This record gives sequence, C-alpha cells and structure tokens, in this order.
Amino acid sequence: DIAGGSHHAVMSILAALFARQTTGKGAYLDISMADAALSLNTMFGAGALVSGKDPDLGSEMLNGGLFYDYYKTADHKYLSVGSLEPNFAMALLQALGMPDWLSKIADQRPETQEQLRSAIAQKILEHDQAHWINVF
Repeated sequence: DIAGGSHHAVMSILAALFARQTTGKGAYLDISMADAALSLNTMFGAGALVSGKDPDLGSEMLNGGLFYDYYKTADHKYLSVGSLEPNFAMALLQALGMPDWLSKIADQRPETQEQLRSAIAQKILEHDQAHWINVF
C-alpha cells in the first residue's frame, strides 16, 4: 500500500542514499507498515480531540464511507475503485456513463454513498473486466 509502507520506504531509501553520498556510510532501514498506517490516523485523531466525537467505522472518506471498493464484473472478476478525490471521482462517473451522480459525490451521508456504491456496482457488472480495463 502506498500510504502504509511504500511511501515511507521511498523517503527512507532516499534519505539513506543522500546520507551515503555525503558521509560514505550505509544505513539500516526498518519500515513498519503498522507504524506508517498509524500515522494516517492524525486526521481523524485531531478531529476527534476537537469535537469529542470518534469517527464511525466505514463512515468517513478514508475508512470505507465512500464508494472505495471492489466491484464484480460480468465475467466474475473484480475491479478495484479508489477514486476518492473529486477530480478522479468525476472522471470515474463520466467513464461509467453516470453523469447524473456528479452533483452527489460530495454528499457523504451513508444512505447516499450506499446508493452510489450500488449504482456503480450495477454499472460495472454490465461488462467484463477486459472492457473496463480498456475504458480506464
């Protein structure tokens, strides 16, 4: 996962290369996916500390509350969708032929997101995985 390991690994590798170039010494790198993933909680942690309300599981943008999911294709394979940022979400909905949902993607209410997730699932189920790979 990018945020849960490789992002931190790349930064550590680059820092080690820079240190080697300037000092001539190597480095031991220890990259923990658990530690890296824990750092992602700072957004939710700060909000919880300020508001006194813990985020509900599966209700926030980055913990499964949006349409970030795996969707079955017509040939019983799967397509992973992670278009969370608005520009990527808009491109996804345009490519799926679902422009009527463009005005609703910012609505994070669970019922709206479940309707969107269901509509995306139905649309992706219409074609096989090869079709969607070609589309995207």
